[in-house]
Amino acid sequence: MKMKLTKSQMDKLKEHSKEHGGMNSKHMRMMKKMMEEGMSFSKAHREAMKMDDKDSKSKSKPMKGLTEKQKKLPKKLQEGIMKKKNKSTY
Repeated sequence: MKMKLTKSQMDKLKEHSKEHGGMNSKHMRMMKKMMEEGMSFSKAHREAMKMDDKDSKSKSKPMKGLTEKQKKLPKKLQEGIMKKKNKSTY
């Protein structure tokens, strides 16, 4: 049974959505749906992150601009390195 989210839950989701590309991102849609089904924010986030990991593993491409050693690091660290490199090019 779907429950309507409270204002504070929606505010928390909107704030969190800034880290995941907005409320229309797949991650946020999954979280909202799970919370409407009664799941807590934390549990919904963990489940959405697990699903994100499964999706990214099937779609993962090697990042250009990384050394061979950096390519062996976890995806999140690789993304951080690329962000830092992109900022320093300006």
